[in-house]
Order: sequence, then C-alpha cells, then structure tokens
Amino acid sequence: MDVDAAESINLEDILATIGSVPPDADKDTLIAAIDKTVDSVIAGIIELEDETPPPDLLKAAQVTIQFLQACGEMEDDEFRAHIKARAGELHEEFAAAVGGAKPEQEEPTHDNFGDAFSDYFCEFICSRLEPFYLETPEAGEAPFPYVLNPAFAGPLEKAIRDQVLSDILNHRRVRNLADSVSQDKLFRRTFYEEFSKPENENVVRLLWTNAMQDFGAVIRSADEAATKSGKKAKKKKGGLFKKTDAEPPKKSVSDRGAKADAFWKILQDGAKKDGYDAPKAEDMDLFEALMDYKTGEIDKNKTAIGQLLVQEKAAGDDEAAREGATRDYLYKIVDRMWPHCGELITLWAYHNHNDMFTPDILRSFISGQGTTDEARQRKIPMFWRWTEDDIRAALIRAEEE
Repeated sequence: MDVDAAESINLEDILATIGSVPPDADKDTLIAAIDKTVDSVIAGIIELEDETPPPDLLKAAQVTIQFLQACGEMEDDEFRAHIKARAGELHEEFAAAVGGAKPEQEEPTHDNFGDAFSDYFCEFICSRLEPFYLETPEAGEAPFPYVLNPAFAGPLEKAIRDQVLSDILNHRRVRNLADSVSQDKLFRRTFYEEFSKPENENVVRLLWTNAMQDFGAVIRSADEAATKSGKKAKKKKGGLFKKTDAEPPKKSVSDRGAKADAFWKILQDGAKKDGYDAPKAEDMDLFEALMDYKTGEIDKNKTAIGQLLVQEKAAGDDEAAREGATRDYLYKIVDRMWPHCGELITLWAYHNHNDMFTPDILRSFISGQGTTDEARQRKIPMFWRWTEDDIRAALIRAEEE
C-alpha cells in the first residue's frame, strides 16, 4: 500500500476496514486488514510532522491497537509475530509523534534504583534472545541449542545477577546516574531508554561489553588450556610412563577471572539441569553483542522469512522468479545484522519452518557462506554447529544430482 493512498484514509475508513472483517476470516484476510490499518495510522502520523496528533488520529491508533490485540489471540506463532512487529512499528512512530511522554498510568515499580536497575537490566538482556526461543523439547528429544531454548533464560539471568551487576552498579558513572533518577521515575521506560542509547552515549553498554570481553578472554584461555591438556594426555597413552589424569587448567586468581569462571559455571550447570545444549567459549562474542539486538527488527525479519518460505513452497514450475528469494534474504541478514543475529534467525526459521525450509534451500544458503567448509563454519559457526549433519547430507545430495 503506498503512502499517498494511506494518507487519504480517515478514522471512518479505518473503522470500516476493521468492521468489514468477518468473524471467521482466514489469516491472509486478517493480515491484509492489519497492514491496511497500521499503514494508514502511520501515514497519518508522518503527515503531522511536528504537530500534536489530533483526537481522530489518537482514536484511530487506539482502535487499531485494540484490533491487533484481538487478532493476537489466534494460536499461530507466525501470525502473532507479524502482529507484534506491526504493533512495534506503530508504537515507535506514535511515541516519536508525542515526544516520548510518559503514559499517565505508568507508576514507579521499585523503592530504590539498585533493585530497579538490576531487574530491568536482566529483563533487557534476556529479552534479546526471546525472539529465537522455541517450545521446550519433549522428554527424550535431543537438547535444543541454548539460543532456542527458553530454559536458558533462568541460568543467564542468575549469571548476570551474581557475577556482572555489582561491578556495573558500583561504577562511578552508574552511581551518578542513580543520583540523577528520582524515585518517581523508577519504571521500565526510564531504564530501557538508558540501555537503548546510542553507543557513544551508552555507559551501561560499555560496561557490559568490557565485562563480556574480559570474561571471554578468561573462558577462552581456560578452554584452550583444557584442550592442550587433553591432547597431552592422549599422547602419553600406551607409552613407557603410567597414564595419569590430565591436569586441569589453572583457575584465574583475579577477581574478574573468578567472576568469569563462576559466570560460565552457572551456564554450564544449567545445561545439565535444564536440558539445553550448552554455550561454547567462542560464543562469548554473542553475549557481548546482545545489548545491540533490537527485538522489533528480529521479529520483522522472522515474519519476512516465513512469508518468503510460503511463497517458494507455493510457487509452481512456471514461477521460477520466486526461487532463491529466501536464500537471498538470508544472505542479507547474515551480512548486515549484529554479530550472530542473522544466523540465529536462520536457525530459528530452519526449526520453526522445517516443513518449508527444504534441503535445497539449506544447501543454497550454505553455498553462499564460503567456498570451503572451514570458511562457512567461520561465517556461521552457531548455525553450522547445530545443523552440520543436515548440511553435509544436503551438500552430498547436491553433488550426487
């Protein structure tokens, strides 16, 4: 729908669009109505420029949100993701139009800065992985990758609370921030706005990045030491000397190192308890990048991939132009999004749409990530780790054909 057409739609048109949707409407009809109403309201907001939204536009936004909420009750993950993405767009445009004013109903949620910061920071970080979560596997199934498993949120939050938050809260600039935030501003919006600031203004992001980089150095060093120790033990086997157990890697003696060890232990212990496939040392750059992830962008890309897969599945022999659309889109998000984000969206789509994400699409996607297995594994290490058997089967099939 173009902007000019959207601008001509008023409140009565929006109400008419919503009112024309039958109670038994299918998903495609609902999506068309959703897109039409959301585009209309957003176009009206854009047309305002710096003016205050008139009552009709406010009412139109309210009615549209109510419509989205009603549609969101459908039990369809892809459809609900589309609703969430469109609602996010509407919210962003509307918040910008009204200057980001605090809603009247928003009240302080905590008695002190430290508790509010801790709760909302953990919520913010953990929510960056929520768009990738699938349903918990049934007993007996292989563990989900931790990035797809909602059970991972608990250990991640505990690791942050126990080993990261104290250093952030005790930093001079965060203490200054605490002094500047009055008790009546201790609600989610205050902290989410702070956590979402641009990189050059975001002290919390800097502190989180530094912590994850320090932790990563300790964790990778311990992993390398354990690998070397294991190799030495194998060489001794069958020699003249009696075989002894491999010497464990030395623990870091620094406070930061001890916290890194404890942080990692929580995540590894959680894998044993909650049944997810645990993180590896090389994954620490994912945790470092989490503050940059935008859940609205992730949801929009998930919806787009789902739509492209549906189109490719529906395409006949005479619609060759559709072939490769999913592959090209996946290439783009892997290259342009934050570290690991594009490959995690691809991994989510591979599992969530496994009936449409065919071996041919998998092979085509993998082939564009490099000319050798080593290059591809470096480009998409997390996707490769958890789909390697399927990847090799798809590549062998392609060679045979």
